[in-house]
Order: sequence, then structure tokens, then C-alpha cells
Amino acid sequence: MENNAEIMDLLNDLYENISEAIKPILDAIERLGKSLANTFLEAWEEVKYNMNFFDKNISRKRFIKLLMSVGYQRNAANKIVWKYHKEKGEYTLLDFLIENQKKEDLNN
Repeated sequence: MENNAEIMDLLNDLYENISEAIKPILDAIERLGKSLANTFLEAWEEVKYNMNFFDKNISRKRFIKLLMSVGYQRNAANKIVWKYHKEKGEYTLLDFLIENQKKEDLNN
């Protein structure tokens, strides 16, 4: 019986030592999580502000000219514009940025 009591005491000591050793790691993980959450929220506020700028409507003619300025031929630009007209019924600067990114991805 004394062996069992000694084993239990050793296991309790081991548990306490491990618990004490892990506490700083858990605190660091908690601080890291809070820091990442704050960084994400700050970045989201900035993105949300910028998205309002890019969500402004532009004319069909302007959309075509912007597409042509990044290398689309007139017929290809017209097809893209009509695709957006069918889907959304309007054109925004964000639509242009999306198409421009697609073109850059194809070129790379």
C-alpha cells in the first residue's frame, strides 16, 4: 500500500509540475490570439473603408476603356462588359479590378 501512495504522490507532483510548465505557454498563446484578432479587426476596418470606394458605379463606356487600357482588345472588352451587364446590370471599379487580376494571372 505504501508503494501505491508513493506512486500517487509522484503522479500528483508530476501533474503539478507539468501544469506549472504549461501555464506560460498557454498565456503566450492567449496573447498571440488576442493580437491576431486585433490585427484582423483593424485590417478589416481598412478593407471595408476601401471597398466602399471600389463599389461605385461606372459607365459602360468607362468600363470598356479601362479594360482596353490594360491590354484587352475592344471585342474582348465588350464581351466582358456584357457578361457583367447580364449578371449584375451595372459596372463598378471592383469589377474592373477583378478582370484586371484575371488578366494578370493568365499572363503569369
